[in-house]
Amino acid sequence: MVFEKQVKTSNIRKTGKFNTKNIVEKIIKKIFLTHSKII
Repeated sequence: MVFEKQVKTSNIRKTGKFNTKNIVEKIIKKIFLTHSKII
């Protein structure tokens, strides 16, 4: 059971690494844009 969970999480990490990076970059860009507008 534990091994199966590890395999599932590792597969999700492999496929989701690039997606999460893109999402994080978009969020950071949005935050910087909003802060620059306020300043």
